Amino acid sequence: MARGLRTPSSLHLDAWDASIAYLAAKTKDQMRKDVGLLVDRFDTLEAITAQDVRRWVDELGNKGASPSSIKRMVSFWRSYWRYLVSIDVVPLDRQPFATVTIRSLPRTTRPDGPRLRRPMSSDIVGHEKPRITNGLYSGGASLATKAAALELVKYPST
Repeated sequence: MARGLRTPSSLHLDAWDASIAYLAAKTKDQMRKDVGLLVDRFDTLEAITAQDVRRWVDELGNKGASPSSIKRMVSFWRSYWRYLVSIDVVPLDRQPFATVTIRSLPRTTRPDGPRLRRPMSSDIVGHEKPRITNGLYSGGASLATKAAALELVKYPST
């Protein structure tokens, strides 16, 4: 990096884009979008600092971006940065994304308030479910359909 000069953060974007040509189209599109957010946020590579990145990540989270979306974005930003290091545009010892941590929200809460947990058919019959989802276990039946089916169940009297 030349001293006193500023390097536009988008200067090597086209070359980086060519370097990810082997990826699936959907992945490339998402990477371009997320790295586009980075270069829109920071005009120059010199402006991308660990402190400013952490501040921005917190801001994204406060605006409602999910932890998984933020993790994906940071991963793609790191990809762009690794490319810049590989072509000697930024020094190897400058890693503005190295200290970024994404705090995960508990699954039952959201920034806009609590999220009610939907009962699943496995809950109704009392099965353990460490790795199943509603759609896989119940065929995606709606709660109304499940409720109607339960109305038809007859239990022996004790």
